[in-house]
Amino acid sequence: MKRIHLVHTGGTLGMTEVEGTLQPGPFLARLASDVPELSRLATVDVEILMNKDSTEMVPADWDRIGGALAAKMADYDGFVVIHGTDTMAHTAAALSFSLRGLEKPVVLTGSQRPLRAIPTDGRTNLVAAVDLARRNIPEVTIFFGRQLLRGNRARKVSAERYDAFESPNYPPLGRVGLDVDLHPDLMRRPRGPFRHLPGFDPAVCYLPCWPGADATAVERAADAGVKVVVLGAYGVGNVPAAGGGWPAAIRKVTKRGVVALLVSQCGHGGVRPHLYEGGRAALSAGAVPGHDLTVETAVVKAMHCLGRGMAGEALREALGKNLVGELTPEPTGGGAVA
Repeated sequence: MKRIHLVHTGGTLGMTEVEGTLQPGPFLARLASDVPELSRLATVDVEILMNKDSTEMVPADWDRIGGALAAKMADYDGFVVIHGTDTMAHTAAALSFSLRGLEKPVVLTGSQRPLRAIPTDGRTNLVAAVDLARRNIPEVTIFFGRQLLRGNRARKVSAERYDAFESPNYPPLGRVGLDVDLHPDLMRRPRGPFRHLPGFDPAVCYLPCWPGADATAVERAADAGVKVVVLGAYGVGNVPAAGGGWPAAIRKVTKRGVVALLVSQCGHGGVRPHLYEGGRAALSAGAVPGHDLTVETAVVKAMHCLGRGMAGEALREALGKNLVGELTPEPTGGGAVA
């Protein structure tokens, strides 16, 4: 049988209701009795790495999870990470950047209701995740509901539905129903030897624009020590430009060495800022197009690049380039690297 290492970090799946409130609860002691079918799929070893509500996750936790996986990469055929849903997409993106040359599955999953609740989506998610971790899926993914999604393309879109995640700008890598339907042609292949690249610099902020928003917020972020401002633009990359507006603020912080990374507020599609005047003005002021990056991945990617010591033009180039399948460059853009 395949050997699967299951790393528990916390989240709803392993929580227990205490006086009407969900709190982190016992997991390892009950897993074998709660989900006995796991033993029919694989030899599953469980590690309780942490037991946190995912709202409390910080970049140092991504390094801790990545380090735990890297330390056991040679000993197992696949890995499952139990994680809370609120920041699961952030952690999946972080692991996709830090675990390079991955040859084995790393499947993140969780649930909207605790494993012992009736009804629960925890059992089906966990069983499917272990099943998928036995297969040839050499990248970081999220399995939730019925879909297997590339980790750095996924985002949480529902606080109520069992299919809580979607991949707005990249097709699902697979679906689980009566059968497991995988799409190997959509999966990444390992490029170079496996290595763990830890380090995330949190000097990043996300700043969306809205009608009447004061563009000096961009400058105040730079004053606070932020090195990358992820700008949530309208539509295909438009920002308010009347009277100088946001492009003027972008130009000011760019001259100070701060990078303005332009992404779309829209759930689907990416930025093409050359199409409208507001976007062209942002580009002229020095903004870097983030193509179809999700907001979650844009923030995490910026932290990763800063954590690798990137600055200046190298940082700008990396943020706009496809590193690990996280974005789709325009036809004239650069190719993917590992």
